[in-house]
Amino acid sequence: MNRWQRFRRLPQAEQGLFLAALFWLPLTSLSLGLVGVRRTVRLLERLGGAGRRAEQDDAAAHALTAARMVRAAARHGLVRATCLPCSLTLWRLLRRRGIPAELRIGTRNGPAGFEAHAWVEAAGLRLDDGEEPGFTPLNSPILSTQATNPAKSR
Repeated sequence: MNRWQRFRRLPQAEQGLFLAALFWLPLTSLSLGLVGVRRTVRLLERLGGAGRRAEQDDAAAHALTAARMVRAAARHGLVRATCLPCSLTLWRLLRRRGIPAELRIGTRNGPAGFEAHAWVEAAGLRLDDGEEPGFTPLNSPILSTQATNPAKSR
């Protein structure tokens, strides 16, 4: 089965998440390269307000599905995105759905020296690919939909 056939077999909601991730990943990557993390976050906050608050059961299922679709878009899209643009894109998609989410950054001393990794936590779940174990998260989230107030970030 080719990619198009696999895409067509996805439920409509998953197709929408995949297409949204395909759209936002290259823009987020480009923005990070041009204006940096802080301005990219402000831009993402302004471009997509928080949606209606999701039910807790629905939030966990949606968060897992959104994370899977962002990973798929990172593999098959225009940009082979790293953890930071993927995490920011996922954070934005969850925020748009009204799901409280936090962007986390962790560090470790690996074989190549100092390393960092970004991921999103939402609905009590760590939403990353699970391929990057051993990162110690910084004490507080870098970004949180729970504390996001665009008026205060200006």
